[in-house]
Amino acid sequence: TDKEYFARAIAAADGAIGRAVQLLDRKSEEGAEYLSAREDACRTVSLLFFPDYHDAVDLLASLPKAREDVLSLMRLVLMALRDLAAVKKNASVSLMLYVSPEECRNISDKVSISRISAAYDEVFLALSDIQSNASVRTVFSSLLLNKH
Repeated sequence: TDKEYFARAIAAADGAIGRAVQLLDRKSEEGAEYLSAREDACRTVSLLFFPDYHDAVDLLASLPKAREDVLSLMRLVLMALRDLAAVKKNASVSLMLYVSPEECRNISDKVSISRISAAYDEVFLALSDIQSNASVRTVFSSLLLNKH
């Protein structure tokens, strides 16, 4: 619902309602970027659990150019992984990234909690490596393509 989506936008905006409104405005550049990053985060999570070489290469080719934008994407991936773990424990939990509880449950039902936890650790380490100035493409490639 719009109310749930707005709550997620506030969470993504770290509680700043003005920023949340900007994120919700699909016509604004920032809102469009957020929606695109959210889709990329969900796509990344899907690739972590259900590898597809061609989709992984497409995602790598479409990564943002700015390091900070990639870090933001990875933080969204961590939120998505949190959603997957949380929905395993409580089907009615408030989601942070997934708009559709069904989409979240669909993935969560196919993956063990230990695999979700391992993926969280992998993404967190990759994020730390990129923050330490490692090559974005190398780290992201390793994260996605070593699953094959």
